[in-house]
Amino acid sequence: MPPRRPFIVISVVLLALALGACSGTVGTGSGPQRLEIVQSTGAPASSIVAYQCLRSSLAAVLHFSDGSAGNFTNRVVWSSSDPGTVRIANRNEEPIPGTLDGFYAPGTLTPVATGSAVITAEYQGLTAQVQVSVHPLAALTIKQIVQGNAVVPANGAFTLGVGTRQALQLTALLDNVETDITKLATWSFEVPNDGEASIDTTTATVTANGAGGPMQLNAGFDACPDPRFRASVQLSVADIRGISIQPEFAGNPPLIVGNSEKFNVLADLGNGLTQDLSDQPGTQLSSSEPTLLQFGASGQGNIAYALNPGGPIEIFASFTGNGIRYDATSLVASTISATLDTIRVSPTSAEVTAGSLTPVQFRAYGSYNSGGLTQEITRQVTWSSSDSSTATISNSAQTAGQALGLAATSHGDRVVTITANDNNAIIDGTDQALLTVHEP
Repeated sequence: MPPRRPFIVISVVLLALALGACSGTVGTGSGPQRLEIVQSTGAPASSIVAYQCLRSSLAAVLHFSDGSAGNFTNRVVWSSSDPGTVRIANRNEEPIPGTLDGFYAPGTLTPVATGSAVITAEYQGLTAQVQVSVHPLAALTIKQIVQGNAVVPANGAFTLGVGTRQALQLTALLDNVETDITKLATWSFEVPNDGEASIDTTTATVTANGAGGPMQLNAGFDACPDPRFRASVQLSVADIRGISIQPEFAGNPPLIVGNSEKFNVLADLGNGLTQDLSDQPGTQLSSSEPTLLQFGASGQGNIAYALNPGGPIEIFASFTGNGIRYDATSLVASTISATLDTIRVSPTSAEVTAGSLTPVQFRAYGSYNSGGLTQEITRQVTWSSSDSSTATISNSAQTAGQALGLAATSHGDRVVTITANDNNAIIDGTDQALLTVHEP
């Protein structure tokens, strides 16, 4: 079978398992007949794959002679044939780091080394077993989330302006599939200094409080304290010296009615460093002529939509996230009406690895007025994939045209047709490209 995207139980402090298949009556007088180990989803578990350092969970189901069944996860005695490879918790047995009296729930798996072990559940002479294969955790990478896109910090370091926030993502290769494991990591600064920066460990969001640094930010796992299983980035915090507006389309061309343009708000952090403030709390963009050009609502507040022809139009930007107001202006020459004739997709072919979290960016371009004018219309077209089980493509404003290869459903590479469509085109409003999805 081809590799599939790994299933990881995100919740570390496991709550009571709600197993629909295990809701039968317990204590009716019928005798226990069979004990079964299932995954936390309720799916049978003849053998399972776990990943080094990443906790997951199992459940125990006791079947009775009258056909009923009950969740006995907390009542069985759990054991592992090789605790050096994978441990499994019983009640009050696996302490939760950082708590005074917290323990992981019974059935919690803690994989610590690659290999395999047999997990056994026992209840009043009845036993059930499942083999757990522990696969390696590899290629840990910390990324920044900017306008919905995950970006790897250049040279493993980034700088934030005072009063700004930064959401982070942690990825790893699990069976060669890039997987988001952000919520499974323990986030901390090597040397904490809340005066400069702090981190919300629940959301993996850094807040820049005061100029300073660099500070080393770590993402690791309490199940594997070995530094080999840790990713790190260097964070510096700088004062914001001012802001500027960066239009999406170079040369400030007239924006065609019906089209849209992204205006990024950049902070000047000194020494040639900048930070995108477009999705920061406290950033506002507006138009001097909202009947001609209007900015979108929350979530796409830096995207301006051309509604009617006219101009000139000024763009105003402000940032007040750190208690100081910064302002900037930019000029859009005009908005114009034009007739869309045809569309074109670029690139015409691309490749992506199944399961990768790094997308391929397709763009659409419109030809107007019988070829006399061309403008990008990536957000205006409707994108689709000929096989959404193999590859998907986004129609969201911030990520339009971004395609991801999913875990393949059969052996070998697969080719998917990516289509862009615009019903407003008077000649040909459809164009296509090919996306090859490679097996990991």
